[in-house]
Amino acid sequence: MKRVLLIALCAMAMISCSRGYKFEVVANVGYPNSTFYLSPMSQPGTYYVGAESDGDGVVRFEGRSEYPMAVGISDGLVMVAGPFFLEEGSIVVERLADNPKVALAHGTPSNDAYIDYLAQLQQASRMFDTIQEPSDSVMSQMRIVFDSLDRAAEEANYGNFLGLYFFVSDGIHRYSTRAEVDSVVSLFAPELREHPYMVDALQAFEEVK
Repeated sequence: MKRVLLIALCAMAMISCSRGYKFEVVANVGYPNSTFYLSPMSQPGTYYVGAESDGDGVVRFEGRSEYPMAVGISDGLVMVAGPFFLEEGSIVVERLADNPKVALAHGTPSNDAYIDYLAQLQQASRMFDTIQEPSDSVMSQMRIVFDSLDRAAEEANYGNFLGLYFFVSDGIHRYSTRAEVDSVVSLFAPELREHPYMVDALQAFEEVK
């Protein structure tokens, strides 16, 4: 599935001072008494905010981030949970009871909206699961369905980081002129229009076009 939470743009620095977005992450990583880190998905191998898990395998991160971002939880070698969206508020990362290898985050606007998107994506996927050798026309229909879900998720979340994520990773490529792009950018919340992901995406758009 093309939707992978990986934005190949600049990572934003975590900051400990009074400015920025205050966050709390409580995650069931499943490994007790070990050290874990929040890691930006845009820079694998870069680690911010370390914490120790308790005897039940639950780790808690607290801090401030200059910007919302896509992150995962790493033990310093591999990603053990995520990706999810680090933004202001309390985020809970829980493993699915029927599939412990999968952990989903909830508790903030972007993470809650992403869970809704995944549910719609799963439902749409079931439409095509029984087709063993899909024809070109079926493949085309699949792309239309999945692209429409992406676009709907973007448009429903112009006010939070999830909408920005969908726009810079895929949505911006729907447009051929800067005027078209700017008309969409104007729909985002002011702080998202100035987000480094947006700035870098617009610069890349200009270089390609």
